[in-house]
Amino acid sequence: MGKLVSIVMPNYNYSMFIRQALDSALAQTYENIEIIVVDDKSTDNSLEIIGEYVKKDSRVKSYPNKKNLGVVASHNRCLELAKGEYVVVLSSDDYLHPDFVKECVDYLDKYPTAGMVSSDVWYVDNDGTVTSPEPFYPESFFCKGQYQCKVWLFTNTFVPSQVLFRKEAVLDPEIGGAFSYLADTFIDTELWFRLCLKYDFVYMKKKLAYYRMHMGSFSKSYENMKYFLQFYLSRKRFGELIRSNEYLAPHAKEAVKRTMRIGTRCLRTMLEAGDYKVAKQYLCLVEGLDPDVVEMPYYDFVMKCIENQSCEDMDTLRKLENEYAEICKAPENRGKNGSAPYDLPEEVEIIEAK
Repeated sequence: MGKLVSIVMPNYNYSMFIRQALDSALAQTYENIEIIVVDDKSTDNSLEIIGEYVKKDSRVKSYPNKKNLGVVASHNRCLELAKGEYVVVLSSDDYLHPDFVKECVDYLDKYPTAGMVSSDVWYVDNDGTVTSPEPFYPESFFCKGQYQCKVWLFTNTFVPSQVLFRKEAVLDPEIGGAFSYLADTFIDTELWFRLCLKYDFVYMKKKLAYYRMHMGSFSKSYENMKYFLQFYLSRKRFGELIRSNEYLAPHAKEAVKRTMRIGTRCLRTMLEAGDYKVAKQYLCLVEGLDPDVVEMPYYDFVMKCIENQSCEDMDTLRKLENEYAEICKAPENRGKNGSAPYDLPEEVEIIEAK
């Protein structure tokens, strides 16, 4: 029958999406699964919907929180309840391709030193429209975990719904625990990074998960600023984790400095929206984290836009923004690809597509 796989689902007020998530879990071609749903005291009719699935399929089990515990505690409760050897945290607004579990299990069985395997993803908006982003990498591969960690120092990682991991590896005392309270926007990022500092990594270019992009949320100045600051804090955290790693430690300073790329993108969003007050706040944040920016043409251009309450030449802004982003890179990394598909990590074993 194969190893038991736990599909765990933390939920809070996603009644409009949770049916699709549950249906996709039940439709998996891999048979030996359990589905654990932890509702975090939703105020919509999520519990009613979950109850319907519990009644019609014994593989679905519901464990509602008695009070709202928040994102991190709910994720960790899901993991505590999971009995499977392998686990996927399926966000209740995302959903899976029917072959997701089967193909991920095949790779974790094939590579016993890997702590996690990630497929690539489709994007889905609130209306259900599916789009195909560039794959994270141009090839499927297996590699040593620390080589993947080097890539993650400078980029986002993978969302929970596209990752299958070994429960035993995540609970390994040397990993340092499951999901952390460091930054709620990046709880998955931080865990995958810690996991791959000890265990190896598998990536599938095939898109087997559907990630819900809630369009518009990051146009809000608060959400933008929270994202930027937590991205920065996560890279500071990475620096602490790799302090004694001879391969990764030399890249820690650059990883922190290159978070400015996120700040400048958020700043541009505010300029495009005509919100010059918040744009100035972003510029102050960037300057506080990287005082050298005041010497850059980018800084002078943005200051003039803010002072004049006008920024019509967005082409020049993007050009200067990109020049500043290159300066934030170490000399040996300048000119390297900074967007998907990313350059492959070092010493990969290419996996033939199924």
